[in-house]
Amino acid sequence: MDINTLSLRARSVLIAVVALLLFTPAAIFTLDEAYKASLTQATLQQLKLNSLMLISEFEFDNEAPSMPVSVRDEQLNLTDSGVYGYIKWQGELVWRSSSSLSIPVPLLPSPPQTGSEQFSEQDGLFIYIFTAEFAHSEGFSPVHFYVVYDKSSFDQERESFLKALWQGLLLLDALLLLSLLLGIKFLLKPLNRLNREIAAASDGTKGLVSSDYPIEITPLSSSINQLITHEKQQRERYKNSLSDLAHSLKTPLTVAKGEAGSLPQLIQPLNEIESIIQRQLKRAATQKPGWHAPIPVKAIAQQLLSAMAKVHAEQNLTLINNIADGFTLPMESTDLMEVLGNVLDNACKAANTQVSIYSEDTSATRDVIIEDDGPGIKEQDKQTLLTRGKRLDTYQEGQGIGMAVVSDIMASYGGRLAIESSASGGASIRLSFNRLTTLTGQ
Repeated sequence: MDINTLSLRARSVLIAVVALLLFTPAAIFTLDEAYKASLTQATLQQLKLNSLMLISEFEFDNEAPSMPVSVRDEQLNLTDSGVYGYIKWQGELVWRSSSSLSIPVPLLPSPPQTGSEQFSEQDGLFIYIFTAEFAHSEGFSPVHFYVVYDKSSFDQERESFLKALWQGLLLLDALLLLSLLLGIKFLLKPLNRLNREIAAASDGTKGLVSSDYPIEITPLSSSINQLITHEKQQRERYKNSLSDLAHSLKTPLTVAKGEAGSLPQLIQPLNEIESIIQRQLKRAATQKPGWHAPIPVKAIAQQLLSAMAKVHAEQNLTLINNIADGFTLPMESTDLMEVLGNVLDNACKAANTQVSIYSEDTSATRDVIIEDDGPGIKEQDKQTLLTRGKRLDTYQEGQGIGMAVVSDIMASYGGRLAIESSASGGASIRLSFNRLTTLTGQ
């Protein structure tokens, strides 16, 4: 897919999706880290309170450390509560909370200096240590208070937060994309209206496009109107000039033919000159025909087939019209009749039993195909006719009269003429009209 041809809507959505793909993980990472820091700080404060409670209940009794059977913090009394307390004195573990009796004693880090605290994470545990001094017979003695917190509940809370965060942000992303699509639709509304007006102007149902557009689009609409007006004026001047030229040549040519009455050898050259002049005038008249209302093809094709049935009645041909209903081409009706008439006439001359005409409509082209079941055209002749500049009316003796005009008219409408082979072995003439160059708006 070419990025240069990507629609404005697709570009906007692509930019938004890329931005969200970058923003959403970054936002989740940032918020997760902030939540983790906040949760860790809250855990630290709780462990400090647990430690202060242990310090308040600790004492020396008869020179030995003493703690009550049950402490005031129920978490330290309940088995497997996830909060465990330990007290070390003189390097020995002198007390452990009831909550820790069902688990082995973890590896407790070295304690800090007296009056200092230490907080660390180890093997899925938060460990808070505070060293306090107590009066003893030998003086003040440091006692180390450990409060251990199992991180499993911490991690579960964090995972729940992450899950809710992902769900919330994904929902927000979907709402943002929906809002963006609605915004793009509103933003492109003037361009869509301009496109419809151009299509209406191209099919002849509208003269000029409107001027009530946003200031960013107004110069474009003005330029389009100038182009349409200039094209119409230029085409009108061109036709007038051609008409003047035709009348200017008609009288001298008529006089020359009259004077050549006594010289029969000049009649044929003068007739050829007159034919050439008429052909070139018609060719010039059809150059860049501009904007035309599309005309239905099926009715014209049927009219021509009826005429061909009478002209070639002795051949008793089967003439088939498979042009789709509603199929149109943006051409002058006279040009379309001349193109189809010449090709159908040649097909009838070449056919053995049958001639068919049908349409093909794709996103890129609108094609008319005329096929016969005659002897066909040799492959080397096809290439010669299409690439070496020879006229198409030379492809087979007795056929193709007017095919040079067909080629010229097709070129003037931005169309192409291709010579192919039909399924029955005869000739297949494809008249292909590019949607983009004809601006049909269909």
